Amino acid sequence: MKIKILAIAGVVGRGVLAQANADEIQFVTLPEVVRTTVVRESNIPDHSRVTRVIRDNQRIYEVTVRRATDNEVLFVDPEAGL
Repeated sequence: MKIKILAIAGVVGRGVLAQANADEIQFVTLPEVVRTTVVRESNIPDHSRVTRVIRDNQRIYEVTVRRATDNEVLFVDPEAGL
């Protein structure tokens, strides 16, 4: 029983540490080339379907786009590479 509790606490702790190294930011503050890439690759009319943007410590942007059935997640670097 104690082993299960410690394992669960360890997994939760790793998730908290991983999230602490990332910044949630607004889509409109991204560089123009990154915004253009997200709109073009996800085939959305504008940024209103973007639900979340996170920048990690390696400057990779994780952009979540709302879809009718599921969310799409794009990983974009500052030079607009996917």
